[in-house]
Amino acid sequence: MNSRDYAQLLNTLLLPKSYALTGKRLGVELQVEGKSLAQLEICAGEVADGITLFLAVGLLVDWKRMLGIFPDSSMTLQQRRQQVLTRINATGGLSR
Repeated sequence: MNSRDYAQLLNTLLLPKSYALTGKRLGVELQVEGKSLAQLEICAGEVADGITLFLAVGLLVDWKRMLGIFPDSSMTLQQRRQQVLTRINATGGLSR
């Protein structure tokens, strides 16, 4: 969903007699809240993707930090993922 979808959804949750649904300030507030919820959805997706190495982009830095790999800015995303995977395999995997 995008920020407009979230703003419309929030608007439908308001009680008509309690709020001036066509008010300018309310509309701006709903837009801001909708944008925040849309950004939160994106961040939550990045966290969910970061659980597995093959989808990790934003959390790849955390994978490297946990494995003691120092960043190399000249490497591509695929090379960085391969570096992490190699380190995991060298330690015997992620199982106890």
